[in-house]
Amino acid sequence: MNPDRKRKRKNPKPGIVSLKVADPLPSAKIAKTVYEDFITTGTKNAEALPLNNAPSVEVVEPLEDSSAPTQTQGASSKLEPFTPEILKEIQDEILSLEADEAVNKQCHSCSTSSNSQADGNLVGSKPRALYRCLECFTHVPMCSDCIIKCHRDQPFHRIQRWTGRLFEKAALSDLGHVLFFGHQGHRCPNNKDSPNNFVVVHTNGTHDCKILYCQCNPLNRRQDKALQLIRHQLFPPSLDLPQTVFTFTVLKDFDRHSLNAKSSNYDYHKTLKEYTDAAFPGKTHHRYKEFNIVMRLWRHLTLRRRSGQDFNIDSLLSHRRSGCLALRCPACPEVGFNIEEWVIELARDNHLHKYTLFLSADGNFRLQRKRKIHDRLDKSLNAGNGYFVEDSKYRHYIKSLRNEVDTSLCAKLKAVRQQDRSKFKDAEVSGVIAIQCARHGFYLPQGMADLDKEEAYIKTDYVLMHALGPEGANQRWISVSYDIWCQYHINLPKRITANLPDFAPYLKYIRGSVPKMHIHGHNVDCQINHSFVYERHSGMTHGEAIESAWSEQNHAASFTKEQNPGHRQETLDNFNGHYNFCKLRQLSSDLSQRRRRAKVSYEAKKDSFDTLTSSISAKLVELWRAVEAQASKSELYQVQGKMPTRQQAISKSLERENGTMPTGLTEFIRRGLEIEILQMNYPQTDVSDEDLDHTHLVDLLKIWRVDQHELFPFLPHLSLTSDEAPHATNLQLPSSFSSEERKMYKLGEATEIEIALRRGYAFDVLSDLRDVIHEINHAMTEKRTNLSSQSIATRSQRHISEIRSRMLGPNATEGLQSLEVDQLWGKNIFIPHTTGDSSKQNPWFWSVGRPEGMLSNDWLIELERVRWYREKAAVDRLREELEILEEEFRRTYKSFTRMNEVWQELAILHENRRGYPAYAWRQADIYSKFANECLFYWKDIRTFILDFINILFETSGRKHSITAQFQFIRSANIRKYDLDNPIHTQSTIRTYLKAPGPYMVDGRVPALFLRSSQPSLPYTSTTSTTTIQSHNNMPNPQTQLPVYMYTSVNRKNIELNGIPTYIAPFIRWVWADIMEYATLKGITTHLKGFIGTGTYEADGDIPRIQISFFDGADTTIGTLTVYNEIDDFALEFVEDTEWGHGCIEELKLGFVVPLDT
Repeated sequence: MNPDRKRKRKNPKPGIVSLKVADPLPSAKIAKTVYEDFITTGTKNAEALPLNNAPSVEVVEPLEDSSAPTQTQGASSKLEPFTPEILKEIQDEILSLEADEAVNKQCHSCSTSSNSQADGNLVGSKPRALYRCLECFTHVPMCSDCIIKCHRDQPFHRIQRWTGRLFEKAALSDLGHVLFFGHQGHRCPNNKDSPNNFVVVHTNGTHDCKILYCQCNPLNRRQDKALQLIRHQLFPPSLDLPQTVFTFTVLKDFDRHSLNAKSSNYDYHKTLKEYTDAAFPGKTHHRYKEFNIVMRLWRHLTLRRRSGQDFNIDSLLSHRRSGCLALRCPACPEVGFNIEEWVIELARDNHLHKYTLFLSADGNFRLQRKRKIHDRLDKSLNAGNGYFVEDSKYRHYIKSLRNEVDTSLCAKLKAVRQQDRSKFKDAEVSGVIAIQCARHGFYLPQGMADLDKEEAYIKTDYVLMHALGPEGANQRWISVSYDIWCQYHINLPKRITANLPDFAPYLKYIRGSVPKMHIHGHNVDCQINHSFVYERHSGMTHGEAIESAWSEQNHAASFTKEQNPGHRQETLDNFNGHYNFCKLRQLSSDLSQRRRRAKVSYEAKKDSFDTLTSSISAKLVELWRAVEAQASKSELYQVQGKMPTRQQAISKSLERENGTMPTGLTEFIRRGLEIEILQMNYPQTDVSDEDLDHTHLVDLLKIWRVDQHELFPFLPHLSLTSDEAPHATNLQLPSSFSSEERKMYKLGEATEIEIALRRGYAFDVLSDLRDVIHEINHAMTEKRTNLSSQSIATRSQRHISEIRSRMLGPNATEGLQSLEVDQLWGKNIFIPHTTGDSSKQNPWFWSVGRPEGMLSNDWLIELERVRWYREKAAVDRLREELEILEEEFRRTYKSFTRMNEVWQELAILHENRRGYPAYAWRQADIYSKFANECLFYWKDIRTFILDFINILFETSGRKHSITAQFQFIRSANIRKYDLDNPIHTQSTIRTYLKAPGPYMVDGRVPALFLRSSQPSLPYTSTTSTTTIQSHNNMPNPQTQLPVYMYTSVNRKNIELNGIPTYIAPFIRWVWADIMEYATLKGITTHLKGFIGTGTYEADGDIPRIQISFFDGADTTIGTLTVYNEIDDFALEFVEDTEWGHGCIEELKLGFVVPLDT
């Protein structure tokens, strides 16, 4: 995180304490000790960090009448200085470049006088300076001889010639410039022929050039001349007497533009023609066909280089399919690569999510290919080794099978079957089906195939199984996200067994769900039984990542539909590979951000769930826990009543969509109601947030207007104007018109759907309202039972205020009554009877949906039961998410380090081939940097500090809790590593728990290090030193400090070797996070602190960062010490705490990971 980044707070309320961080500490010079071969060679003096300048904390009361935030850094403010007068001066400077004062005078670049009188181009004894090059920085006018000499190594610069009135375009070749191959730019003595005329295509257009080959070696083979061109970074489109070449620079340039902007070959070639002559591009060289050929070859060769196939990488990764060109996800489990098989075999049932391969399947009907005359023999150069399956085998598979008849009971899928087929008109390929990893968005190898008219199950089967490939045989848990999973999975075993028998063993490991956004259009049963929310071992996986990938790839649909079959697949392969690489570059940062969000959400949800559980009868909770494992999802998460819901209304409306009702009408009305909600909740926040919501709302409205015009052609055509406020736009829903207008515009069916959906929405609001009232009852109970604790009471009051703000009143409709503010309450059935209860009746909405004959209290318990199960599911998913993310970090780091090792080995294997080792070492260096970055994000110091703050301020019985945690960690690790000699603590001890991890790419360290005053401890401690290694690829500037090592020898004879350390400038950003965290948690204690530093010593007593917390009376609450260890920043809490037979002097809380043997 950028330490200078300002944190914004939304709508501060009076009475809320805001903590303000003082000016950052000045940079401090820190002592450096350099070690060579473990021998100290010298120490440099340095200033100590000034503790008296530490951040201070002050209370800031917000102004009651503070004005709304204004935008001061927008485009208008940056354009404001450019007044018309300034623009006129700028224009004068630009136009002055059309001439040059030095032109037509003596050439000052000539070193000697010239005797040439040709054309009268002499001024005195020197030639006239008539030529200039605007691509050279100085563009000084020169004579013809000088400009040729200056461009011997810049042959593709564009030059100009002065005519006496203007500069006109000229060519170096017309002045006698020749490109000589070999011999350092001089003519080959063995070639007496005349130069060959070539058209060279460069980033600034086409050039007529003269090239002379080197003939020191006979050019007998067909490809010899082409290889000479390649050697000089010129790529020919043919091997037979090439006369056109493309520079490597133009190929790289277009490839990069195409990958990021999705520009077409045609548009780029058109741009090159305009670079050559913008006024008459039609008179320039047309090399579009040749450009297509060369780009296809270039992209294929690039894929082969980067994938390592031309280095025989398969010999080092034998577990993978041979010839694979795809870039794989480093975070997903790949047995034998980033996770060992024995780890999966020994995994316990409650850890399955940590080792599950999450996949996502989806069809895209935008990436079509038109039906037109094309080269039927055109095949992809990647030949099914990229992201597409091998085409001929796939076609044979489809022709040999008949698609399964869809007998779906899900209304969502019935609507899908009735979609408009006219959008496939004139399309030979109607789209693609693709498989991605659901959590990180990487396309899988052989995970894409063309579709013909529809998204058939047999096609999804083929792509899914080939995406798993032979590597899938080692997977034990596979979760598939698919928007039609509810129907697709029914006959999946039968289809795979019959059609793809080699993959039948995979079936017992596959389970699936419907993506979280798509599931809202499914039946209620689907939403319960196929939802990620209620699926164990799913974490917070949503399954919608592939949709964002489509939005990126769809930009290429306009030109890939015109390409030949092979060319189109190669283009999409290239885009998929680039998409994967972009994901890989930001993977470590993304995992870190997701972990932080999940941690905050988990803590909040866990507190809420614990409060709910504590307020319910213990016998009821015990009963609910007992039946949880045996009950079905619908029994657990669905109220056994008859109250209509929004999803039921959607399902019924979808079932009515048939040949007489336009397909998609229900979905259209549903989206309209959601846009209406967004309009009502339009943010009243700072400008930056409002801009984001504004853009999102505008995009939704534009799509809405297009769909509205298609579904209701009788309505006046409406479009969103630029000056129309999106939150005030009339959506023109059926309810916006009178009954006569609805008849005129033929909105009868749409009106019925809107009424049904609005009624369902109203009942949903009532259900939410009942949950909120239950929640506020539990919060009030917690507050009353914790009156002695000021911090808990404050937190409870804040919770109550938040709950009250969520109480909104829905509009009335059939089956609903008027809802008044004084009715926003309900009896708390989980507290003893209080005076007056018998005379009070719950408001009317508590009985909505109650089955006939069920007692009121039983109905309330039923509502609370479902709420408890749903809250528990939410907590379980968040806990799983944190565990999954930790494992994904581990696998990502392991993948990067493994690829680093692989490329190093390839460099050694190809050390006798020119260029191969250098390329391999470059790839190894890239993965080494990725590994370092991953380690930095994985072991984020701020995460551990926030953990500690949470323990320090929010755990009741603080001393006891910390001691218990320490005792658990200590005892668990001693048992884990099976130490023979027990540790007896009968006096003061000092214990140091240290997490393991490869500090270096090839290093190993012990998993546990213990120190004690007891001489019987089976460890010995010695001090050693190492050379400090500086890593400058971190997001924040780095500094260096001396590092002392421990050498620990245990029964496994594992030694701890050199440790490169990352040391970030914690002074500002760590403290800012602590202060923000304290504010968010409502800590009322006045905090002061200081930050210190020191040099490591053998016993680790001197801290890296020390933060002390004081109460209002300057009594020390506790001291937080952070030790900068690369794979685990140990947290130390110093206080006197009684434990066992002695006194704990130091509690160092670590996060211990298994020893990687």
